[in-house]
Amino acid sequence: MLALARASSRRIRTAKCHGGTAWFSSSSASSASGEYYALVKDTNARGESAEDVLKLVKDERPDPNRLSPNQISLRLLASPINPADISCIEGRYPLQPNSADAGCHPGFEGVGVVEAVGARVTRFKPGDLAVPIEAFQGTWRTFAAVDENHWYRVPSDLPLSTAATLSINPPTALRLLEEFVDLKPNDTIVHTGGNSATGKYIIQLARNMGLHSISVIRARPLPERQSIEKELKEFGSTMVVTADELADVMRSWPHGKPKLGLDCVGGQVSAEVAKVLDKDAVLVVRDAAVLDPPSSNSRRPRTLAVLELTPIARAPLLSGVRRHGPAAAGHPARGVDFR
Repeated sequence: MLALARASSRRIRTAKCHGGTAWFSSSSASSASGEYYALVKDTNARGESAEDVLKLVKDERPDPNRLSPNQISLRLLASPINPADISCIEGRYPLQPNSADAGCHPGFEGVGVVEAVGARVTRFKPGDLAVPIEAFQGTWRTFAAVDENHWYRVPSDLPLSTAATLSINPPTALRLLEEFVDLKPNDTIVHTGGNSATGKYIIQLARNMGLHSISVIRARPLPERQSIEKELKEFGSTMVVTADELADVMRSWPHGKPKLGLDCVGGQVSAEVAKVLDKDAVLVVRDAAVLDPPSSNSRRPRTLAVLELTPIARAPLLSGVRRHGPAAAGHPARGVDFR
């Protein structure tokens, strides 16, 4: 859980990253009579969207006397609704749960308080806050009995909104910066989705690593643009631009061409990023951009890694990497050499 530990220890500012986060609240679904609820996926239901196959059921607190030796009993305090959750429920996500996982309980991220521990548990005690570090822990519920090795203890003074969103975006940002290029202080990176949650983590981690970051955002009215630019520069971005401005900005850029490009948009935006990269740079195309990578006739960097990131820090980063372009489709690889 190195990525999560580092992200936590650096005390990254997160409050501004959660303004658009949707939350599953088990407490709001609970009645005044003390009944508790969970969302489950009805495996017999058929439909085209998540709401067609989800249903609300009563949830019960695990009996502490029936916990397995390595289990902890949790009461979930906050559980965000991540786009990956919806994709998984709809069967469109690269990873899908099996019978050994939390079954039909959705929810990748969340934070819970430990209420009881099994006889052999060594990493938790009652009252600790815990976040998941394995996929399919099923956080859209009130209570859970889980393996202690699938959860990670976090400081009790972390805001719940921060703790509940630690498992996906911060580790993703850190591994994007560390996994593909051996970056050195004063190197430059360029990344799209600059004002997304992951984008803000990339900016802050890049600043902590001594890197210069060029944050690409979409065009918008001037007052909104100025507000976003101010926020991202406060986080540590060196320059905030739109894709159309990127080439002109790089003509007078004093810190050297970017050695790493990180793109979550795809299409023409990916192509604009590729144009400004150093000759030995790597362009990592991820998330939604996988569906629309740079066109075959656009200028490519020497190495293009097309991947779909798994959502949990301990899941293998490259499990979704696939070749794109002249190489065989679907073959796992770190990247494709375009020389």
